[in-house]
Amino acid sequence: MQKQTAHISPNSLNISLDIEATRIAGWKGYKVIGKKYNICERILPLNFKNLADRMYEEMNRLRQLEPTMNQIKGGGLRPV
Repeated sequence: MQKQTAHISPNSLNISLDIEATRIAGWKGYKVIGKKYNICERILPLNFKNLADRMYEEMNRLRQLEPTMNQIKGGGLRPV
C-alpha cells in the first residue's frame, strides 16, 4: 500500500481545511487529517493493473487543491 499525503505549513492548515474539507470529504477513499503538515490522505493498494495511470489520476485530484494553496502561500488568504 502507498500512502499519499498533501503537505502545507501548520499555520495555513486551518485556513485550507476550512476551504477544502468539503471537497476532500467528497473524494472516495480520502480522509481529512488536519494534523501537523497533513491535510488529507488516501491509501492505495499497489496491486492495480495500471498503477502508473492510477497514481497520475490521484495526483491530478490533489492538484485541485493547488489554487487554495497558492492563495495561502501568496498571502491572498490570512487567518482571521
